[in-house]
Amino acid sequence: MGRNSIIGFALIASLLVGSPGLSAFGFSGDQSPNVVLSNGLVRPSGIAFDSSGNLWVSDSGASRVYEFTPPFTSGSSPAMTLSNGLEGPAGIAFSSGNLWVADYGAHRVLEYAQPITGSSVPAVTLSNAGDPIGVAFDPAGDLWVANFGEFQEANSSDPNIPVQTIIPGSVFQFVPPFSSEEPPKINMTNGIVSPLALAFTSGNLLVADQGARAVLVFSAPLSNSSPPSTVLSNSITDPAGIALDSSGDMWVADYGSASIVEFAAPLRAESPVVALSKGLSDSTAIAFDQAGNLWVADIVGGKVVEFANPNPPSAGNPLSLYLLAVPVFLAAVIAGYFVVRRKVRGNGDLGSSRPDLNCMLST
Repeated sequence: MGRNSIIGFALIASLLVGSPGLSAFGFSGDQSPNVVLSNGLVRPSGIAFDSSGNLWVSDSGASRVYEFTPPFTSGSSPAMTLSNGLEGPAGIAFSSGNLWVADYGAHRVLEYAQPITGSSVPAVTLSNAGDPIGVAFDPAGDLWVANFGEFQEANSSDPNIPVQTIIPGSVFQFVPPFSSEEPPKINMTNGIVSPLALAFTSGNLLVADQGARAVLVFSAPLSNSSPPSTVLSNSITDPAGIALDSSGDMWVADYGSASIVEFAAPLRAESPVVALSKGLSDSTAIAFDQAGNLWVADIVGGKVVEFANPNPPSAGNPLSLYLLAVPVFLAAVIAGYFVVRRKVRGNGDLGSSRPDLNCMLST
């Protein structure tokens, strides 16, 4: 193979890896929101999608959880309002069709069982969750709660004593069957300061920690004494929300910079590959819908916005075909190379002018 073939390998590699400022599915830093939901919203704090594709929004300012049904437009109003038992809802999540709410204002976590209506009342109330502000479920169905911690006022006239001190938070694990007085099975504290949101990838726990100004990665198996295995802090000031796209990339809602940043998988202590900020006053929670569109809760702006996936995954989508075709093409090129190599070895043509495969792949 000659120089042009080497360049071809490099080009294929660059296409597979992607380029700075552009995510795997085509999100770009100059992208603006496609949909803006604001009807009825005061301080949207958490968002989640159910299995039917309906969008649920917790509103800490109104002590409500709203359901929006597709098709979503900027004029959409909530199809249903849930209020019974709520006193300051924050993070929300679904498990087996049931809605779980971190009710931060009342220091408890609530479960609303199917079918959920405007008159639904909590089926389970977990009261040993500290100051719950975020919730997530692991692949085994266990519930994990971000216990934010507290800001304690100092009763002193001494100017050298801080006005506020932070009582660090933690991450709790609760296991089914869930009951109201159930204590946490695991209480993780290593490296955790003020956790806001949680997510799981391949069994590993991701913690958006505002106090640590980083996303902490805890590798499985998890225990009380688990330390962070990776700390992601580049371009992050106040991480408030986490979501994973279908390729395994991690997206972080950064409240401090009013932006959404993407870290490519596998997660390492590297800089993000893309940042979205247009149309955002701040960002507190994020989620992906079934089409790969990115949704952001803007708590100060009183709105939830959608950044449309430029290349939604589908059988006939060019990107889907591209992602399938490139590995096949690359395999064919490599296979063809070895066929040519065997023939060249057999007749002696070209001789030592043939480049080494290991050298090509390492350049």
